[in-house]
Amino acid sequence: MESPPSRAPSLEEDTRPIRKDRATTGDGILNFLVHALLSPDDDEILTGNTCADFIRGPLPETTPPKIKAGIRLHRLIDHHADRHPAFHSAKATIAAPRRRYAGVILDVFYDHCLYRNWASHSTTEFDAFVEKTCHRIGLTSSALPIRDQAQRERLQRMVESRWLRVYSHRAGLDRVFEGLARRSRYGGDLLADAAQDLEDHYPTIERSFLYLMPDLQAMVAAEAFALDG
Repeated sequence: MESPPSRAPSLEEDTRPIRKDRATTGDGILNFLVHALLSPDDDEILTGNTCADFIRGPLPETTPPKIKAGIRLHRLIDHHADRHPAFHSAKATIAAPRRRYAGVILDVFYDHCLYRNWASHSTTEFDAFVEKTCHRIGLTSSALPIRDQAQRERLQRMVESRWLRVYSHRAGLDRVFEGLARRSRYGGDLLADAAQDLEDHYPTIERSFLYLMPDLQAMVAAEAFALDG
């Protein structure tokens, strides 16, 4: 299996087929890759952190403690990223008519930026990471407090299809945004071609990601002490 090349390809170069607001959309695919990579090495925390967008509102008392910790970590990462100056500056790259969705769009773009800079952030080959992560989530996802059965089934399909690969190529990004467009109540048609903003402004968006990511890693490292304590 291929690793991401050291030279970042264009969006069109990696055309491996997809195996088949911050709400899940389309097939439940939005942004997960950054969360998965930032997770501590614990199956339940990984699952809670990576899949927290499926869960709304207060957590039931019966939720396993480490699943709760993972969901809490996910929300802290989102909170930190949303307020980071790099994230705010990158919003200017999003075309004005769809800038109201800039936060969600950048979430997706940053997962693609992570793929293209994978070797700088992980010593595990990308496809091996996807396989291991999806296997681990599959083992523990039944503990997630997902109330909607359709959403639970959607997550199962995503895990089985190794959906984290979706961020590696343009066709995958288009699929994500088409899902967002279908589910948006207002102006969703503006989202369908949102990947063009990444094509037009990739260097600027990538720089913002590379500025943000070390701060997220430091925040998660500090939070890990709280999870252990």
